[in-house]
Amino acid sequence: MTSRKQPPLKLTTATVAEITKRINRLRLDTENYEEVRTGIRTFFKSGIDAHGITLNPKQKLFRGVSYNDKPTTVDKLGAPPANIVTGFQRCNRPNSPMFYCATGIGPVFYELQPSVGDKVYVSKWSVIKPDFCVGYISPPDLSKFDHFLTAIYLFFDTKFMEPIHDDFSYRYKITAAITDFFVHENLYEPKIEGVQYTSAAYPGGAENLALLPSVVSKYLSLDYVEEWVIKQISKNGFVASADDIASNFDDGKIHWEGRSKEWIIPSKSICNFEMGPNGWIATLEDGSEIDPT
Repeated sequence: MTSRKQPPLKLTTATVAEITKRINRLRLDTENYEEVRTGIRTFFKSGIDAHGITLNPKQKLFRGVSYNDKPTTVDKLGAPPANIVTGFQRCNRPNSPMFYCATGIGPVFYELQPSVGDKVYVSKWSVIKPDFCVGYISPPDLSKFDHFLTAIYLFFDTKFMEPIHDDFSYRYKITAAITDFFVHENLYEPKIEGVQYTSAAYPGGAENLALLPSVVSKYLSLDYVEEWVIKQISKNGFVASADDIASNFDDGKIHWEGRSKEWIIPSKSICNFEMGPNGWIATLEDGSEIDPT
């Protein structure tokens, strides 16, 4: 948990209800973004502490991007350049990109919503320095908070869980403003450098993260990237084949190997394989996990 740099203002039931009503009544398609931030700002002045986590060393994070042509440089796997971020997204305003990722592979496909025949490039990253703080949009256990804060966190959670079509990206103004105050306003100590929220696209929910691009270069390591080709889509999910892999990124380039991933097992070792939520998991007799390459 982080602490506020300044003491909060006093909340009342009427204050929370009035702010919530005002934000919900905004015409987001025409409303100026700064006006949206004005309502959200009142919430943050009124007592929101940032409750969050530092990720474990070697925590696995997965990010997906879709391209017609196979990417050849590592920068194509990270957050996009600010100049091409022209619209609002769930955790960012225009010209302010975030690194969107998930703790599992499944949510990547649901978030991208590819079509049959599309190629999705799923990169796996590991946390090498857990020295950054990720704030919860809505803390997992709300029973410890008073009803004022609970109402605010539930409002945040509801907005982040709203499914929004690309044609209506202006509806992200509210969630982008909430993220702004967590990660850009420098309200907390230690600094919040990302947010964790529940996926609106993945059935049953999953934990997504949006990190500042600076976090990636300082605290994450790119392990490998796979090229997945979407074969079928049904109500039960996606059928895809992993057709290529790269784990060599010398000189910032992606050195594709023209094969699917494989596990290198040490000589005279016994390796156990079991299916996990992110594919096959290979472990040695001492319990250590072998990362595929």
